Amino acid sequence: MAARELILSLLATGPSQLENLPDGRDTELMLAAIQAFGAVVDGETITPPEKPRGGQRVDCGLSGTVYRFGTAVAALANSPTEFFGDPGLADRPIQPLRDALAQLPAREITIDASASSQFISALLLIGARLPDGLSLTHVGPTLPSLPHIQMTNALLSERGVLVGQVRGQPSWIVPPGPIAGRKTSIEPDLTNTATFLAAALAAGGMVTSRWPLDTVQPAGPLIAVLQAFQAAVTGTSTLSVSSSGEFPGVELDLHDISEFTPVAAALAALATSPSQLRGIGHVRGHETDRLAALAEMLTAVGAKARITADGLAITPGKLRAATVKSHGDHRLVHAAALLGLRVPGIVVDDVAAVTKTIPDFTSRWEVMAHSAH
Repeated sequence: MAARELILSLLATGPSQLENLPDGRDTELMLAAIQAFGAVVDGETITPPEKPRGGQRVDCGLSGTVYRFGTAVAALANSPTEFFGDPGLADRPIQPLRDALAQLPAREITIDASASSQFISALLLIGARLPDGLSLTHVGPTLPSLPHIQMTNALLSERGVLVGQVRGQPSWIVPPGPIAGRKTSIEPDLTNTATFLAAALAAGGMVTSRWPLDTVQPAGPLIAVLQAFQAAVTGTSTLSVSSSGEFPGVELDLHDISEFTPVAAALAALATSPSQLRGIGHVRGHETDRLAALAEMLTAVGAKARITADGLAITPGKLRAATVKSHGDHRLVHAAALLGLRVPGIVVDDVAAVTKTIPDFTSRWEVMAHSAH
């Protein structure tokens, strides 16, 4: 949500005020990116330029969001923009988005977004600023993370841009027109919150957290994963998740919430029977190849993990202490932290990868674990 609101603030016709921007490297990189494109950032207030400027160098770190959304914005500028980042950035899929942008100034664009829903969101975000708007059609075999596209459309609507969609078809129509500035508060990342809630399953106990009643994020599907592992979930604006710590394996399609794959995989390794995670072949192109990295991690701690055509088959085993690799991926640190609640001696080689989205993850995790009662 923060990334989308920052881009929309850059493209708006007037100032925006964004409260509660999350800490983390990804936010810092996106703030620097919109300033490179000409936005003026003064505390919570963002004043946009008349038109995004080019001729800048934009550091994307390992953020596919900064890379993809920034690439779309660069198509609106009148001079080239250079993008660079961490070594792993080059492995993050982006060519389909470049191919789609190459179709401009045509109004009707086609794209294969099978590798990332962010291709669709990037184009929708700039659609209203194109002279004739945008008619966009996805032509690939699968479309991952649909709730994130729905989030993009919801945030556009809040700024006066009503995105039309062909019923039952992966096609969107964005009319040309202004994007309004606005004052809004950024929601906490519920994938991060649900990771802490999952600790109840790993450790056996209860975790309680605030939880929004109204959200643009896929709150229901995230909770459904915990319930699939037989966690008891109670409450509304405050959720309590509890578990005995003993639960069977599951069969889950995580196509719409693939960011939660590392958490689900860690829980599957702690289950009492095998699990099958499907619909997540595209996470091979996330911060790292998450399927390969998770298989490596789970094998290191004593489970069996086999990569399938679109996911992972996980069989629990006798778990043991091990040093595991984060591969620079914040979500893999989350998975290791969950395993460490059950298995003493789990060591993460680069826990600093969590600074991507939660700089104080380790201290928050320690406080939660030590407050058990």
